[in-house]
Amino acid sequence: MSEQIVDERKDIELLLGLLTEDSKDKPVSDGDKQRLIQSRLSNLITTPFLEQHKLDQDDIGIIALLLNNLLKGREGLKTTDVLTHINRSIDTLPDGLRRIRKLQELGIIQVGERHAEEEKSIASLLHSELQPSDGFLNRMFNDIAREQTVALPVMPYKDNYEYLSEQYERLQIIENVVEMAERRFGRSRHESGSADQQEEELKKLESRIAERLAKTDKVFPFEKLKVKKRLSEREALIVLGLLFAEQQNNGRRRRDDPAMVIDNLSKNQYERFLNMKLCRKGESLDKKGLIEIHSVDPWQFDDMFKLKDEIRLYLLGEKKQSGKDMFFEFLKPSVTLDNVVLAPSVSEAVRLIVNIHDSAYQHLKEWDIKGYGLVQYNAGGEKGKNPSMNILFYGPPGTGKTLAAHAIAHELGKDILTFDCSRVLSMWVGGSEQNTRMIFDRYRAIAKRSKNPPVLLLNEADQFLHKRLTHVLRAVEQSYNQMQNIFLEQMERFDGILIATTNLVENLDTAFSRRFHHKIELKMPGIEERLKLWQIHLPMKAPLSKDVNLRPLAEHYAFSGGQIAVVVHSAVMNAAIKDHTLCQDDFIDACEKELRGNFDEKAKARIGF
Repeated sequence: MSEQIVDERKDIELLLGLLTEDSKDKPVSDGDKQRLIQSRLSNLITTPFLEQHKLDQDDIGIIALLLNNLLKGREGLKTTDVLTHINRSIDTLPDGLRRIRKLQELGIIQVGERHAEEEKSIASLLHSELQPSDGFLNRMFNDIAREQTVALPVMPYKDNYEYLSEQYERLQIIENVVEMAERRFGRSRHESGSADQQEEELKKLESRIAERLAKTDKVFPFEKLKVKKRLSEREALIVLGLLFAEQQNNGRRRRDDPAMVIDNLSKNQYERFLNMKLCRKGESLDKKGLIEIHSVDPWQFDDMFKLKDEIRLYLLGEKKQSGKDMFFEFLKPSVTLDNVVLAPSVSEAVRLIVNIHDSAYQHLKEWDIKGYGLVQYNAGGEKGKNPSMNILFYGPPGTGKTLAAHAIAHELGKDILTFDCSRVLSMWVGGSEQNTRMIFDRYRAIAKRSKNPPVLLLNEADQFLHKRLTHVLRAVEQSYNQMQNIFLEQMERFDGILIATTNLVENLDTAFSRRFHHKIELKMPGIEERLKLWQIHLPMKAPLSKDVNLRPLAEHYAFSGGQIAVVVHSAVMNAAIKDHTLCQDDFIDACEKELRGNFDEKAKARIGF
């Protein structure tokens, strides 16, 4: 490959042209050109890009030779050809080999792959081909691009979101720096250069953020929070990391795991200890009211924690909806027991619950009766301020379980606190357990602020009451059982009125049976109850034909209250669309339609005409 070797001065000139700004010199004489090259060569040795490698002019000559060969589209040069080019006598051969070995160790050049297993052998090195390494080329051209990039004018931020986007970019660079720090023991010198570049990028971005903030005529929430709460740099980064994690939770990895957030901000184990300490109960971020903490597992070293909802909304510049909680839904019950159609035995059981709570409770409290949880003791051995009662309504869909719960709350003069139980399930390991505990933690906080604590309603609570798994093999199964155990524990300690509803009592875990002081089954209504339901759901102002007779409908269609409501709505809609008075056929057609569309085969059976 000796024909590939070109004049050394041209090679150096090519390298200098790439690495210096002045690449458009006017034509000069050979003597002046030689002096210009020598001057540039001296300057090149001290540039930040190459100075870190402690190179001399001969080293740069080798780099220029290999680079020129590469840019001409040729394969690597043989080591012997490179040595012949840079050394004029056999005496300098050892020095040339040492230079090549040094450039190889610095990650600037790479040796042909077929001799990689023998790269320490002088013989194999002499028979190898050399070329610039990919890492060196990437760093070199990246530096050139940065140097040639025109500096953009510093502009003020348009809004809070643009500001947060640059803060998130800053956070990502910090994560890259941390990742490189974790690999520092096995890192080569050219990887160290990449880490230094990341640090430099971080400083530039932080300087740019400061400059843009100075030109912006408003102060963003994150900046206000840092001042108001007197956050240290470490605390501010954790808050930003938690906010970023929640925003970036896209299902591809566990970015919302607080332990991962801390890991991404900690260069070593010592920093992780410091960062995690700030997030523990009673420590800085907890005392400053920025995070909420949930101890999911007593054997787990790290607690689960997240930004408080009000802090997250504040940092995003969003307002909490007035009168609404981010986790629960507040309901004002308007249904009385007299308006709820129940079987006589069920109605009696429900009224007994109200009486126990209202009048008999005073006697039971005086007698210190503990069998039904009416007298509760907290962790300190003190009696609870409010009576505790856990009630389970179970039965087929549409039989009035939720309505009965509302009626009890109305009779007791209490509001209802409810939420969708499906929201508790999390795609992350540990998330469901955290949410389960959060239900009761949030209820206690709300009840503590209230003069008349609300009723906690867990509608469709099948996921909590389901039987625990016996053969646990996967993490998700272990997580499910742990969620059940936490729910059982919290019910045991619950101080208030909890009402749960379920359609699947046959799947109820036996351990839940003794946690409910009252378990009431709501069966499908009988003929007389169905007749009352037809009368309640029929619109008072709807025009009725003389042939409308509700008793035959109640006798021949064994519908639940929920189904009767659907049938009446369907019949009224049909009459309105066809613009005629409601007649018996409208109701019969709607009943038949409901039967055909019902998923429950048992419910499709007619009692018969």
